[in-house]
Formats: sequence, C-alpha cells, structure tokens
Amino acid sequence: MPQVADVIFALKRKINKSEVGKKIVHGVFWSFLGTVVFRGLIFLSSIVIARLLKKEGFGELGMIRSTIDMFIVFSIFGLGITTTKFVAEYRDTDKEKAGRVARMALHMSVIMGLLISVSLFFSSGPLAKHSLDNADLGTGLRYGSWAILFYAINGVQTGILAGLEAFKKIAKVNLVAGVVNLPIAIGLTWFLGVNGAIIGLTINALLIAVLGGIEVRRETKKFGINVNEKDYLKEMKVLYTFSLPAVLSGLLVLPVNWYCNVLLAKEPSGYAYLGVYNAALSISLIISVINTTLGQALLPQVIRNFKQKNAKLEAINNFVPWGIGIFLSMPFILVPEIAGVAFGKDFTSGNLNGTVVIVMIGTIVIAHRQGIARNFAAGNFMWWSMLSNGIWGLLAIFYMIGLKQGGSEGRAGAYAFAYFISTVVFVPFYIKKQLADAYFLISPESLAIWGIIFVSFIVMLMFHLSIYVRILLLLVACAIILWIFYRVYKHVRSVS
Repeated sequence: MPQVADVIFALKRKINKSEVGKKIVHGVFWSFLGTVVFRGLIFLSSIVIARLLKKEGFGELGMIRSTIDMFIVFSIFGLGITTTKFVAEYRDTDKEKAGRVARMALHMSVIMGLLISVSLFFSSGPLAKHSLDNADLGTGLRYGSWAILFYAINGVQTGILAGLEAFKKIAKVNLVAGVVNLPIAIGLTWFLGVNGAIIGLTINALLIAVLGGIEVRRETKKFGINVNEKDYLKEMKVLYTFSLPAVLSGLLVLPVNWYCNVLLAKEPSGYAYLGVYNAALSISLIISVINTTLGQALLPQVIRNFKQKNAKLEAINNFVPWGIGIFLSMPFILVPEIAGVAFGKDFTSGNLNGTVVIVMIGTIVIAHRQGIARNFAAGNFMWWSMLSNGIWGLLAIFYMIGLKQGGSEGRAGAYAFAYFISTVVFVPFYIKKQLADAYFLISPESLAIWGIIFVSFIVMLMFHLSIYVRILLLLVACAIILWIFYRVYKHVRSVS
C-alpha cells in the first residue's frame, strides 16, 4: 500500500484541478467548523446538564425535547430542503424564481411556526398530563413552544444559505450562537433545573433566527436574488410536489421516536431509563450532526449532478458519511465505558454500556443511508422517501412494544433494528432507481465491512473481555476497515 501521505497529496492535486471538488471542500470545511463546533458545544453542555439533572431529570428534559422536535417538523414543513433544492437549481438561471421560492418558504415558515407554537402553548398542560404521564412537564413545554417558531424560520434561512453554498455564513451563525448559548444554558439549568434548560433552548433558537436573517439578506443581495419578489404565490405548487412528501417523510420519524419514548417513560422507572437512552443518543447525535453537516455541503452538488452520475461524486456522497459513522462509532461499540466517563456514575448504574453499543450500531446504519437520502431529494423521490420512513416507523413501534420492558437497552434495540431491517428491505429499490450504486450496497468490500461491524457487536454481546483486549480488537478492526476503504478508493479511481 502506498504511503498515506502520497495518497493525501494525490487527492489534494486532483481537488485543486476540479471546480466541483473545490466547492465541496470549501463547503465541508466551513460547515464542519461552524456546525460541528456548535454541536460540540451543545454536547459539552449536555454532559454538564446531565450531571446537574441526574438520570430522571435528564430523562424529563429528553422527553420535552423530543416533543418539541416533533412539532418542529410540522412547523418547518419540509421547507428547509425545499429552498436548498430550488435555490441551488435556479440561482444562476432564474433568479426571480429562486427569490419567489425563498420568499414563499420564509412566509410559510412564519405562518406554520406561529400556528404550531401557539397550539403547543395552550395544549401543553393536557399533553403533559395525559400523554407524557407527568403534569410537571407542562411548564417546560410552554417555555419550549416558542422555540418552534424560531427554529422553523431558521430552517428556511439555512436552506437558502445552503442553496447559495454560503457555508461560511452558516458557520458564522452557528459559532456565535453556540458560544453565546453555552454559559446561558448551563446557568439557567443550575438555577431553574429542567425548565431552565428549556428556556436556554428557546433563547438559542431566537438567536440563530436573528443572525440567520441578517446573513440571508446579505448573501442573496450578492447573488442578485430578491427575497421580496412579487407573485411568490405562484410557487405554492412546490409545497405539494416537494415539501409535502418531504414533511410527511419527516413526520414518520420524529413522532415515532416520540411515541416510543412515551412507551418507555410509562414503564416503571421509565424516565430514568429514558435518561440513560438519551445520554447514549447524544453521542449518536454528534456523529449524525457531522454527517448532516457534510450533507449540507454536498447537497447542492448532488442535486446538480444527479443525472450525470459522476462516479467520484457518488462515492463521496455514499462512502464518506458511512466511513465517518463507522470510525466514530466503533470506539463506543468496543469500549462503551468511554460514555460512562463523560456522564458519570449515576448513568453507568443504568445499563449505559449496553445501550451505547446498540445505539451506535443503529448510528452506523443511519450513516450508511445518508447519501441515499440526498439522492432521494435530488431525484424528486420524496414520496418514496416517505414510504421508506413509514416502513421504518411501523417496525420501530412494533419492536418497541415488544422490547419496552428492556428499559434503555430495549429502546435502543427498537431504534437499531428498525433502521437495519428497513434498509435491507429497500436495497433492491435503491439499485433499481439508481439511488445508490450496487458496489456501495452489495460489493465484497461493503459486505466485509458490515461483517466486521457485526462481529464486533456479537463479541460485546456474548463475551466479557477485558478492556485491554477490546482496545486491541478495536485497533485491528479499524485497521482492516481502513484497508478496505483504500480498496474502495482504488476501485472508484479505476472506473472514473
């Protein structure tokens, strides 16, 4: 195998010769700098907040957050990815249409955000008492209801900036918001507990909406796009041809997660188990955010190049997020004690290690689907995306009903099994519709990687090995997977 440095320099030379490559690298750099640092700060604050609130309080916070997140999907109405797609497509060829879509999306985000925020504000009491089985959570839901409006607006703002490939601006917004919000969130939690953490969430949402609005105005002006275009109502058809299936697709994820959380919360010591699950999930979310950030940079390129099927771009779109998911998840699969160091003894006494292992398997499956999900959007297959998520949702609920007595590990199992089975079921469809290359899905290299991942999982499930042996296995597994990825690199280079 050539020296790693030689491969890196060869890649750098090729990137410098490619305009698309330069844009992707530029977008990834700024997206990672902003979003990953922002989410990293949130993760650090989550660790501090988890230690302040303990298992049960952190479980209550997670329940409120999942409820708010569910309503955010309703309020955004798929408008974030809609603006990215249409602004990216028309920013150079039809600036007026790009402006009309942007204005329509911004107006709809305000209308939907207000409608959902007000609805949750006035229904928070009965919802907390009857659905969440904890009337004390009503106050937190009321505080958090206004975050929905601000996140809805920012979802569209970020979509516009991503369509313009203004990733540096997105990074700026996220960095400022993250730095400002860190001490606020921790301080409010210290003094006000769970409700303080939710107030901090709402303040953060307001801050990014204000900063995002400023950057959208500046960036659209540079491109000669007027976000105050008249006749923007003629673009309303975009809502039912693209936004509607996009939002329905999302609605089949967060409400299912919310319902599964409710099923666990109603079990004996349910909120304590939910706290352990949320601790494990917060690690997974860091990896998901990294891949989502990468996807934000890739999406405009994937949209414009979907029909061309550039082999290199497809490989980056599919293999890179999967690789990120694998190499960041494997340490937690084979050495889950890492999570216990972060969250403390109160969490390690509640099956945190087993929960982390199962959640990280699901995380790798989700990472495998990231590039495919972008191709769903690029090829206007959003109704099919809705069907895929619908099958996942039915599986998740089915597994959760059967596994809810397993506590946090049962919740993690429902999460992972549903993603794995729904992915396997759709493999023939992915290949037929060219949403993913067969080489990515069923090549010997891909199957070998899956084999290593599941052998690692079985080792953790069946054997009680010392941590030193597991660290050695981790190094060997990662080295083999890295070598397989190098074979993938050579294959892509040979067919390009």
